[in-house]
Amino acid sequence: MPLKWWFWIPYTLALVGGAIALEVLLNYSNNHHGWKLLGSGASAEYGVLHFVYTSIPTVIASVLVGVWAWTCFEIKKMQPYVDLFHGHSPADHSILLDYTRSNPFFVWSVAASNRHYVVALASLLALLALIFKPLASGMLTVRDIWIAAPDMVVNNSFATSLNQADQFWDLTFFLTAAGYASASVLYNLPDPEFIHNGYTVGPFEIPTVQALNATVWTNTSAILSSPNCQAATSMNMTATGNGGWLNSAKFSGCDFSWSISNATANFFGLYGVGICANGTTPPYFSPVVFWFFTDSPVAAASAVYCTPTISFWDVSVEVDVATLNLTSVTTIGEFNSQTSNFSALSANLTGAPMYGRAYNGVNFNLSDPDPFVFARENATQLMLPAAVYEAALQSPQGITTAFSDGSFVNLVSWVYTKYLVLLAQTVYYLPYDEPMAMKMKTTQKRLCLIAISVHLLAAAMIILACFGVIVQILHRHERQYLKLGHEPGTIASAVAIGAKTNLGSLLSGRLGTEDIIQALRDKRFRIDPASMKIMTEDDPVKLNGQS
Repeated sequence: MPLKWWFWIPYTLALVGGAIALEVLLNYSNNHHGWKLLGSGASAEYGVLHFVYTSIPTVIASVLVGVWAWTCFEIKKMQPYVDLFHGHSPADHSILLDYTRSNPFFVWSVAASNRHYVVALASLLALLALIFKPLASGMLTVRDIWIAAPDMVVNNSFATSLNQADQFWDLTFFLTAAGYASASVLYNLPDPEFIHNGYTVGPFEIPTVQALNATVWTNTSAILSSPNCQAATSMNMTATGNGGWLNSAKFSGCDFSWSISNATANFFGLYGVGICANGTTPPYFSPVVFWFFTDSPVAAASAVYCTPTISFWDVSVEVDVATLNLTSVTTIGEFNSQTSNFSALSANLTGAPMYGRAYNGVNFNLSDPDPFVFARENATQLMLPAAVYEAALQSPQGITTAFSDGSFVNLVSWVYTKYLVLLAQTVYYLPYDEPMAMKMKTTQKRLCLIAISVHLLAAAMIILACFGVIVQILHRHERQYLKLGHEPGTIASAVAIGAKTNLGSLLSGRLGTEDIIQALRDKRFRIDPASMKIMTEDDPVKLNGQS
C-alpha cells in the first residue's frame, strides 16, 4: 500500500505542508511570544497539560517516521522480485537477498554495493527520518515572557490635598512616621508602598493578577520632599565647668547654640529654629537643627541645619504589583492645580494656608494640648535624632568618625527624608476616587517554539518529501511490468512463485544455509513474465556470454 500513488502523494503533501506549517507557526510564535498555557505556576510547566502539549509533535513525528519506515520496508521486500524480473540475476541479488533483515544503519551501503540505488536512497531517507522525533520533542519550550495586558481604567484613591484629620491634631501622623523612620535605620526597612526616592504618590487601585511578576505604569501626581540639609560652617565648644558645655554653630544666615550638662557621655537633640526664618514664618514651617555631642574619647559636637520643602509634580510611575513598591518615578512636568490630574482638592496646598510650604514635623500648631499630645511631640522630637545617632553607630566608620568627617549631614538627610515622605503620604493626601488609565505587563508562562529545532525539522521534512518522490518514481519505473498476483513475504507466496520449477529440484534436500548457497552458486534467475514463476537461466553458452 505505501507504494500506491494514492498513498504516497498525500504523504508527500503532508510532509511539505507540515514543514510550511512549522515555519508559519514559528513566525507566529516569535511575533506573539508563543501561546498562553492553561493553568499557572508549576502545573503549567510540569503538569499533565504540559505533557499533552509536548507529546502532540512527537506523536505526529512518529507517524511520519513510521510511514516512511513502512515504505522503505516494502521497497526492500520488493527488490529481489524487481531484480528477478529484469532477469539474469545472481542468487545473492535475488533469491538469497533479504534487505529487511539487514542492519538498518548500514543496509544502504550493502544496497549501493549491489547497485540497488533506490533501496540505498530509501534507506538513507529512513535514517534521516529518525531525527524527526528528537527534533519534534525538543522544539517546544515554556518561557516566562513579559506580556502587555490591554489598557485598563482603575480608581485613583487619593488626591493631593491637606489632610487635617484628628490624627493630625493629636500628632499620631507625626509619631508613627517618626517611628517608621527610626525602625528603618535599625532594621533596614524598604520604602513603604507608593514612596520612592523622596517622591510620595497618592495610593491607587492595583489589579490583582495570578502571575508571579507584574508591573503597572500610570501617570499621576507626586509630592517630592526635600530636607535640604547642610553642615555648620563653624562650630564653637566652650566648657562651662562641672563637665558642662556651651556649643554654638553658624549656618548660612543663622546662629544656633545649645548647652549640655555632664549627665552622660553622648547627647543628641532636635529643635525647630524659628529665629532662623523670617518673622512671619510660623514655627511649624521653620528650619530645624539636629545636634549631636560626645565627650568620649574627646569632646566633639556636630550640628546639621535643614530647611524642608515640598514640590508638586506630574509624574509617570512604575509599580511592582507583587510588593506594591514604586520602582521608578519619572517627572513629566510641574504640577498645575488647575489642569493636572487629581488636582481638584489641591488648592489648600498650593494656596492658603500652605502656599506650597512643608511642615517641618518638629514644631506643631497646638492649642490646649493634653499630656498625651505633649508626650507624642516629645517622642517625635527624640526619635529622629536618636535614629541618626544609631545610624552613625552602625556605620563602618563608627560614631567618632561621624563627628570628624561631617557624615552626620548625609545621615540626617537620609532619616529626615524618610520622615518627610511618610508625612506627605498622610498629611498631603485625602481619600478621593477618580478614574485613571493604567498599563500593565505580566510574566506569563507561554509555550514557544525553538527556532533551530523548527528549521532543522522543516528542512528534514522537505528533503524527505523531495527525495521520497524521486524514490517512488524510480521504483515505480523499475517494477512497472512486474505483475505479482500476491503480496510477497509469506511462505505461501514463496511456494507459489517457486513451485513446479527447476528451482525446487535445486534446493531439494538442502536445509543448511551453506548447502543452499552452494546449490545456487553460479546460477542466474529470472521471473517468467507469462507464468510469474522463478526460472533458472541454465544455458551455459548464454551465461558465459553475459557474465
